Amino acid sequence: MGHLIPGYWTSVLVSVILHEAAHLVTAAYLRVKVKRVGLNWRGPYIVREPGTLVQNTLVSLAGPGINLLLCISTFRVASTFALLNGFLSFFNLLPFLPSSDGQRVYRLWAHRATVASTASL
Repeated sequence: MGHLIPGYWTSVLVSVILHEAAHLVTAAYLRVKVKRVGLNWRGPYIVREPGTLVQNTLVSLAGPGINLLLCISTFRVASTFALLNGFLSFFNLLPFLPSSDGQRVYRLWAHRATVASTASL
């Protein structure tokens, strides 16, 4: 069982790096300027210029999206890697977890709905 531990932690590291890389690549593709990439006690993070609602949504969903894609595409050949990516994707999309991509997207769209309903008054 001890021989599985290095493979697990390698899978975690690769998955997190690919998750953050997906945010960065999507931001670059959509021309959203990245101010800073860092690491704190909660994990890696990216600080970027504010973009449009759609740009921010796509950049936020890119990380969990790549994890979901990796989960689906590697399930038959690397089940630990696939399940780990499925776990990361699922929990990162939950809107009630602090600092999750799901919470970020929820707040973007909730703010838009609030602004739209206030404007119609």
